[in-house]
Amino acid sequence: MQSTFSFTNTTNRTTSVPVTEIDIDDYAMREDEPESCTITNTTTNMDQPELVTYQCGTLKRIPTKNTNLYPPTVEGGVQYGIRIDELLRVQTDDGDTLYDLPIVATLTFKHPSNAAITSGHVETVLSRLLGCLYKDESTTRINDMMRLAIRPKNS
Repeated sequence: MQSTFSFTNTTNRTTSVPVTEIDIDDYAMREDEPESCTITNTTTNMDQPELVTYQCGTLKRIPTKNTNLYPPTVEGGVQYGIRIDELLRVQTDDGDTLYDLPIVATLTFKHPSNAAITSGHVETVLSRLLGCLYKDESTTRINDMMRLAIRPKNS
């Protein structure tokens, strides 16, 4: 029996978003646990580290806001993601440091442990998620969201 796969939303607008890849050779292991590892950027200032954490684990249920008309027989699944911790240093014009502002970003995927879900499917969802951050090709919604104005609008 052959299966077909489809997502419900097929409206697509494509845009080219620059991605800053990390050079893994610039990082060293900071923490290594069974379900997570944290690496630190060895090229940053000692007092202004950049940390990247990779995490994975299992779930008893997949939390979703969707109503699933055809649920799988197994409810358990996996979750995995990445977290980056940055410090934005604020300095005066003459170089005095005023303070460091932490900025933390996370990206987590959760889905059933099912061989039908491939990395290609997850990459499609990632593309859709990143697309939700954009009003158009060059304008993100981040400025609005920083002000807690979360209702999407094009202008």
